[in-house]
Amino acid sequence: MSGYYPDGVTGNEFAIAGADKEWSDEREVACDNDDCLACGEEVTVMLDLASYNSTEWATWTCAKCGKEVEYEGDVDNDPNGEEDYYADMAREERLMDYDY
Repeated sequence: MSGYYPDGVTGNEFAIAGADKEWSDEREVACDNDDCLACGEEVTVMLDLASYNSTEWATWTCAKCGKEVEYEGDVDNDPNGEEDYYADMAREERLMDYDY
């Protein structure tokens, strides 16, 4: 056992470490309420996203029916094609907050 964690737990798990990155961006989403007039129609909305490893998520509210809907997807690559862009940014932010 290492530190205060039980065997097999590193402290890097999302439930312990929290999100790698938080930011706002547009995503195409669709309401999943069968009673909604816009059910299944994709719309572009601005979301407050959070990510851990390669998964991103957010909660948004359908403008037609008012239902709160969960969004989950893969983290987009950086426009420059750097696949680990968001993970690298999160790591740099953690290092900048570290007291040497």
